[in-house]
Amino acid sequence: MKRVTAAAQKKTPYKCSVEPYDWFIHSVERCKPLTLARVTAPKAPVSDLSVRTRKRRVQELQKTRKILSAGPMDSDILLQDEIRALTKEEKQQLLHDAGITVDVQPIHELAMKSMLGIPWYRLRILRRWLKQSGVCLGSERKQRALCKELIGDNLEVELAPFSFKMPNGEEGLRGAAYGYTPNLTSKIVQLLEQNEKEGKLTWHDGIIPNDQIWIKLGGDKGGGLFKMIFQIVNTPKPNSVHNTCVFSCFEADDTVTNLHVALDRFRSEVDHISRMKWRTYTLKLFLTGDLEFLSIMYGLSGASGKQPCLFCLITLDQLGMSVDRRGSCVPRSLDSIILDHQSFIEAGGNLKRAKWYNNCIHDPFFNIPLSQVCIPGLHITQGIFQKLFSLFERACHNLDLKLAMHWKASPMAKSQYDVYSQTLKDLDSALIELEQLNQEAESVQQLATYNAIVAGAVTPIVDELLELAGNCYKRVQVQEEKVKTLRETIQMGFNLEEGPCIKGIESCLTSFGVCRQRYYGGIFVGNHVHKILKPANVDTLCSCVLKATENVPELKLEAVAVHQKFRTILMQFSECHVLYDSTVLTQDDIQHLGQAIKNFFCSFDRDFKGIARTLKMHILEDHMLEWLSMHQAGCGLMGEQGAESIHAKFNSSLRTYSGIKDPVAKLKCILQDHYLSISPHMTSAVPPPKKRKHM
Repeated sequence: MKRVTAAAQKKTPYKCSVEPYDWFIHSVERCKPLTLARVTAPKAPVSDLSVRTRKRRVQELQKTRKILSAGPMDSDILLQDEIRALTKEEKQQLLHDAGITVDVQPIHELAMKSMLGIPWYRLRILRRWLKQSGVCLGSERKQRALCKELIGDNLEVELAPFSFKMPNGEEGLRGAAYGYTPNLTSKIVQLLEQNEKEGKLTWHDGIIPNDQIWIKLGGDKGGGLFKMIFQIVNTPKPNSVHNTCVFSCFEADDTVTNLHVALDRFRSEVDHISRMKWRTYTLKLFLTGDLEFLSIMYGLSGASGKQPCLFCLITLDQLGMSVDRRGSCVPRSLDSIILDHQSFIEAGGNLKRAKWYNNCIHDPFFNIPLSQVCIPGLHITQGIFQKLFSLFERACHNLDLKLAMHWKASPMAKSQYDVYSQTLKDLDSALIELEQLNQEAESVQQLATYNAIVAGAVTPIVDELLELAGNCYKRVQVQEEKVKTLRETIQMGFNLEEGPCIKGIESCLTSFGVCRQRYYGGIFVGNHVHKILKPANVDTLCSCVLKATENVPELKLEAVAVHQKFRTILMQFSECHVLYDSTVLTQDDIQHLGQAIKNFFCSFDRDFKGIARTLKMHILEDHMLEWLSMHQAGCGLMGEQGAESIHAKFNSSLRTYSGIKDPVAKLKCILQDHYLSISPHMTSAVPPPKKRKHM
């Protein structure tokens, strides 16, 4: 392009400004602003140019992009749009040819490793794979250094002597992997500081006093490992697995002996934590777990003792009585347990006389007051529901027996229920035939006797009649054996799941997405109990008896009675469960819960006479309201769910590191991954899932 001279400017109707150095011309009149730029005419392809020449071409493109973007800061937006306009294949080829890679930060890579449970050797394979696609992970050395920085030296794993049951039935000591946190105080403080830095500390809208930090201690065994945990309640999701820190873990049974081996080292430290302050906050410790674990922690002999309750001195005989009949029971306290145990030891420590000392046979592990022992709402729900469901199954099975007697199914028997029904029919026929054979034998016998009396001697006819009578009695004996066998078959009955009513129950459970734990006595997990106790599902479940008996008018009244009885009791228990399992309870909620509990036990005593109450029912009736009123927090906030849910995470890690033969090294890898996954820095590095658009 030639330069525009002054004479040419006078002839042109436009006023133009000329930039002699950059060769740009800007029009300023009549039309929209117009910019003319010099573009070098290429004489050779870019691939043949030198590096210096290519740089000049790039500079020309950058200047052109700045002009088109109408601002130097917006040129990057134009460049992004230019790249987006490429196809997927062109983008990948461009990144490959340009040698552009995406570098993953070490903390994000470590978060991925811990959250997904990826061992180091698999991470090396993944690093090589991703590098081919232009994604570069950090070096393993940097990641291990970051891992050591986050965990520090606050983890020890060793072989320790634990008690095991030997093949001969005796108890013996054997070494087992034992991992623990040497300094529990520093671990709690570390997580508090990290949560504060990430802005995750909360006081749950005033449930927790503003000057307190609540911490739950708890324990449970699952997957072969016993885990002692703590949770910071001042977090948005206190029962999450990412807020559950295991500070003691061993691969043995949770017997009293083994728990002393693992937990005695923390006794003085727990006392120190319960009295210490972090910043300006007072730390308040709670203890959570199932009833068996809590009984062991406070030295009680358990549910089999004469005074089985941790919170009061109720006896086994009084468990079956309502509060109105027996009155309130004498409460226990930490001091009373210590005194009873001292008296028990001074009296010789004879277990047969433990009932005289309120079953306090061991010293408490920690000096945590009983008012700070969390009511195990999850296990109370599971235990009471399992009892009600078993009663419902038994009632349905009785209906199935009567249905079988009514129908007496066709000879084509395919299931145990059909066999049972066919046996009833065969028994009726066998009894009729037996009666006929008895009559025939007696008739022949009488005829032989009459002929012998008339003839005055045993004639051939008499011999023939006696032989016929003998054959008849043999047939009677055979038929009696057949009747006996049929009656034994009927007495054995049939499997529960073979009956129409029980099949209806199983069909309902399947429609709810619920299944039983087949290898654990057919119990239900907590989440499945929540599903079944929804009012709509309770209606569906109890209606199955009406559908199974709709074609049998004789059983309609009994089926309706079963339906109404169990629908009422399950609905009332569902109302109790929803209230005490919530996070926050107002005073009105607590009063509502008190009335719901009263209604539940009134219905239970009226409709289930002769059925014994359980320890979990006693805790619901006598101690639930008192605890909720004291802390204004429900079992959904202060329950034992975290200690239960951590088992699945550890079981997954056990499968991941199953190739490590050394139990100490294996447990160390598992605990390292666990400590990384609960670090607030790690959880903050995990990208949240994309929310689905609801149609």
